[in-house]
Amino acid sequence: MKRNTVISLTVLASALCLLAVSVDAQRGRRGRRRGGAAATPAQQAAPQSAAIAESLGELRWGMEPQQVHAYFRTQIENTYRPRLAKAPGTIEEDRIRREMSDEIRRLRESYVRFEGTRTGWDLSFLRGEFTHGNR
Repeated sequence: MKRNTVISLTVLASALCLLAVSVDAQRGRRGRRRGGAAATPAQQAAPQSAAIAESLGELRWGMEPQQVHAYFRTQIENTYRPRLAKAPGTIEEDRIRREMSDEIRRLRESYVRFEGTRTGWDLSFLRGEFTHGNR
């Protein structure tokens, strides 16, 4: 009798602990939806680091995609400029220009916009495990 009481009290205490954790998680989730604490990171400025700023060069956080594309397009054109100047004829120059335009095309096509569209993970049996924002 005493053993059954101890076991039932242990099970009851475990269930209450799990319920309390679940309630706390739901409260935190509700706060983010209403624009609570999770809304502040979007308003904060990007962290500044000397090492990152040095490696970025002329690029800056918050640049528009068109600005970034123009920057890298200029970089690509600058790398091909010496080869174009040394080209012996128009056929070789045309081949170099085609290489340059292919590289610029790959740059343009590699741009990915993250808009929250549904992916294969959202439609699989793992959809409950991997969600947007991990909520």
